Amino acid sequence: MKLNYDLTVSQLQALCLQDDESVWYCVPVDLVFDHKTKQAREAFTDQIRLIVTEKRLVVLDGQMVLSAFLLADCVKIRCEHQVHSGILTITGKDGQMTCAARFSMKHIVRVSYVARGAQTIIDTLYAPPRTEVQSMIPPRATAQSHVKTCTQAQTSAQAGVQDQTSVHTDTQTQQSEARTTVPPRIVSREYEHYCEKCGRALPGTRTCPYCDGKATMILKFFFALQ
Repeated sequence: MKLNYDLTVSQLQALCLQDDESVWYCVPVDLVFDHKTKQAREAFTDQIRLIVTEKRLVVLDGQMVLSAFLLADCVKIRCEHQVHSGILTITGKDGQMTCAARFSMKHIVRVSYVARGAQTIIDTLYAPPRTEVQSMIPPRATAQSHVKTCTQAQTSAQAGVQDQTSVHTDTQTQQSEARTTVPPRIVSREYEHYCEKCGRALPGTRTCPYCDGKATMILKFFFALQ
């Protein structure tokens, strides 16, 4: 499934990309959302693009930027199901949730991949570093195991098993190395469900029978029987 659609020169100029910034994901969203009044309008469009770079998430309508969000200020990006549609929500560090885009069920799978890719960038580059005590606690540790882990850490420190200065230095080194790690790109291996040219649903095939022409499909079927 395609997750990076091509942009025109005017659209790239509207994005105002920096020297160290590039487009990672670009997908269409086909329902209009008024960002000024924060209200949805039942109108279809083919001009809105949802774009994710290493630093920003941008909603572009033609050559106009409707909204832009710095990934460094975001905590959670989710693709949520609605009634016969979907929305992309962004939760900032202040706890406020914002609806960034709306789309029909036609694009909900594609946008979910983009939301996962944007979240991966946040977790890799902009997530707050974990403290030494937090790194020692398992992900689903209970309160009792938390106290036990802290007690064991204090006992080991008092016994001189490990030098605290070296541990602190190693932790900072690991955190700095994690910051410079390039986040992985999300790739979809699913087939396209709709034709990019005519918008018709594909009948379980990779190509559109209508756009390819009946003669081409008959020849493919004939050679498949041989």
